[in-house]
Amino acid sequence: MASPHTRPQAVIDDVLSRVPRYSHPDELRKDVLNCVRQHPSLRPAMGRLPKSDGSCSHVLSLSGTLPVLYQGAKYNIPISIFLDSKYPYQPPFAYVMPAPGMFIRPNHPYVDRVGRIEVPYIQNWRPIHSSLNDLCTQLCIEFGATPPVASGAPPPPQAYAPTQQYPPAAAATHPTPAYAAYPGVQQPQQPTYSGSLRPQQPPAYGAPTASPAVQARQALQGRVVRDLNARRAGCQSDVAELVRAQSKLQEGIDGSDTALAAVQVEQTELRELIEAAKARLEELRARAEQPVESRSALDFVKPVDVGSAQLLRESSLADAYDDALYALYRSMGSGSLSATDFIAEVRRQSRRKFMHTALSRKIMIEMRGR
Repeated sequence: MASPHTRPQAVIDDVLSRVPRYSHPDELRKDVLNCVRQHPSLRPAMGRLPKSDGSCSHVLSLSGTLPVLYQGAKYNIPISIFLDSKYPYQPPFAYVMPAPGMFIRPNHPYVDRVGRIEVPYIQNWRPIHSSLNDLCTQLCIEFGATPPVASGAPPPPQAYAPTQQYPPAAAATHPTPAYAAYPGVQQPQQPTYSGSLRPQQPPAYGAPTASPAVQARQALQGRVVRDLNARRAGCQSDVAELVRAQSKLQEGIDGSDTALAAVQVEQTELRELIEAAKARLEELRARAEQPVESRSALDFVKPVDVGSAQLLRESSLADAYDDALYALYRSMGSGSLSATDFIAEVRRQSRRKFMHTALSRKIMIEMRGR
């Protein structure tokens, strides 16, 4: 059985070892330890959280008191915070746990009849950004403006003018937490209050009894709290907008980096092509400077088969007749050839060209049909 002075770290590790279903144990452990350091009156323990089907699940809880300042006096508000398996991606369940001789004040703006706490911080819970420490700080502010508990006998049932309607199934939706025996961890006890820390004269319901100065201070405190909440909401909205803008800028930077890398690759390829072109140009220049032998163009053409050789020969002869016809035109123009001889020679050469051209086409048709 752990003593009351057992270190919070050891209690948390023991609970997490016995309840292994937590999805994010590292984040939970860090958040709980930070909250305990800032609010040493809260202690981690094993708690039982009822489910909608009537069963209970063992979860890690924080139980103790939160100090608040109300009308110049210091009070301790008993609370319990239960952390489900999906925490911090699911908001915690917070309850006011009145000690014997105390009761929950009716018609409280943030605490219902069974003690369930529903402050805006829980309703607007943001995973990663929200924390137990900030929640407890917000509860101190809200409960300092309007304490959720008072000492003495509870008021008659009609004093609970319902601001919210609770159907019969509300017990499943808003369960009242309980504690079970747990080996190795001390059961958290309901906090007790003594001395000046316990409210001795809770304010009566109905006409206010506070002095005008106290009422004015409370009104000013309420306005300051509301203004701070509004400013905080505005700052959170601005931060969210800046985060979205940062995300878009980061996407643009990533896209620019990708485009720059592609341009660098293309630049490298172009440089390689330019170097290859320069080398080829130097090679061509070197060949151009070499002496050219007097050889026929046919010497550089090597047909692959007999048909190709015959096609080359016939095409060359057909093109040669064009040169002969050009020479005949020049001879007739200079007067060295008469018109009669020119016409006769043109007919003869044209007939030969036609025969060579027809034979070339026939050879091409046969080669395509192979």
